[in-house]
Amino acid sequence: MKKQHFFILLFSFLFLSCASIRFKELEIDQTQALKGSVKEIKIKKEHSNFRLDLGEKDTVTMTEEYTFLYAKNNQLIKQFEEDETGEVAYIFSYNEDGTLKNQILKYPGNVSRQEYKYDKKKNNFEYLHFENDSLVFRKTKKFDSNNNPVEINYNNPQSTKLDCRVTYSYDYQTKSAICKTFDYNNIEKDHYLKYNYDKRGNIIKSETIQYKPNNPNPYYSVKEYDNSDNIIKHTLMAYGSSRTINYIYEYDRVGNIVKSEKYYDGKLILKINNQITYY
Repeated sequence: MKKQHFFILLFSFLFLSCASIRFKELEIDQTQALKGSVKEIKIKKEHSNFRLDLGEKDTVTMTEEYTFLYAKNNQLIKQFEEDETGEVAYIFSYNEDGTLKNQILKYPGNVSRQEYKYDKKKNNFEYLHFENDSLVFRKTKKFDSNNNPVEINYNNPQSTKLDCRVTYSYDYQTKSAICKTFDYNNIEKDHYLKYNYDKRGNIIKSETIQYKPNNPNPYYSVKEYDNSDNIIKHTLMAYGSSRTINYIYEYDRVGNIVKSEKYYDGKLILKINNQITYY
């Protein structure tokens, strides 16, 4: 069993006609950074499943429990859990400047390693994924003068071609970006993505735009955040139908989230309890 954890890269830049802003990468359930000096978090996730068409009552169908360990500066140093085969553990190490150096996943019978390389501006320009010391995946990035990615290349080292290439173009005045995707033959897909950001760099709208004039845009989403950049509402619209996801949070005295609930069209689908220990 593997779980991927995505690290947000914050891109800072100044533009003459607007204030300083940070663009953030796409994240499903965005929440705030830790406050205080956290030593350990024990997390319990309860996933609920239901049938919207039948209106059945919510039932807990899966529970996950795992532990995060932190250094005094709130750098994550280890995550672990137990499954039927034994302990599954992620080990994290950092460079002197605080950037993530590598992430090692150890579980029975296998070791997975992910390495990160940075330029002088701390932009992560290369990501390498190894399975038992064999390189299986490589991702590289190119950045503009504002430290925002303009091209991302995905590659399987066993192939002579790129798996995929993604390009970004930005309009800093309107706080928006256009994202285009090309396949391994460098042929662009029949649609592209457009992102809009708020003044803090959060994605507030994303939409799929088709090149064919008679083909309606099949999907777009709108997100809302609180003052701490925790997502509180996510509205999804696709092919004429609309769904709404709402988020509710509870905090401890330090200001960290100790409980969160996620509702899909009013139905509870995820509950997370965080038991936090401080230094």
